[in-house]
Amino acid sequence: MNSNNNNNLQATTANKATATSVLLYFLKMFVSPVNGWKSVKSAALRSEDVAARLFYPSLALISVGEFLKLIYNHALTVTELLQDAVITFVAFFAGYFSILFLVDFIFAKDVRAKITTEFGKTYILMNLTTLVIFYLVYEIIPLAAPVLVFTPIYTLYIIIKGAKCLRVPEHSFTSTICKLTALIIGVPMLIYYIFDALMPTV
Repeated sequence: MNSNNNNNLQATTANKATATSVLLYFLKMFVSPVNGWKSVKSAALRSEDVAARLFYPSLALISVGEFLKLIYNHALTVTELLQDAVITFVAFFAGYFSILFLVDFIFAKDVRAKITTEFGKTYILMNLTTLVIFYLVYEIIPLAAPVLVFTPIYTLYIIIKGAKCLRVPEHSFTSTICKLTALIIGVPMLIYYIFDALMPTV
């Protein structure tokens, strides 16, 4: 049965992945990283499809989610929420392209060749999307913050399991994991704090 499901999913991605198929692959990866990443790689998803059908919509979702803060904080203004929405969107959007840019400078040629493949870009996009999902949950349920502080640990687990599918050289696997974790988690956070500091107080 699982084999048939995988074949059906792979058939939909032969030419161009649908939004549903990309979402299904992401959910499988999110719930079961070990098998999920293998399925994602075998599906040969195009990074453009993953970005257009998963990553960008998730960014739109968290931008809209910023306005949910009005539910539990009536003192906020629309201007403040709009500013937060823009900063959040830019942090992840610019974060993705910044990571791709930094890859050229941080990784050795043999590792870089693995990360800049379609799967490598998909790997970065899906890992960033997990952070977006956790951020969205925090926006909707702020009381879950004490639990959500541990979500980077799960993201790290997903990053490690996915990195094995990148097939980077064994001697550089650990350093690759450390650098990818720093980029995927750190770059969006850094951009967020920079833009938050630069934005005028409203």
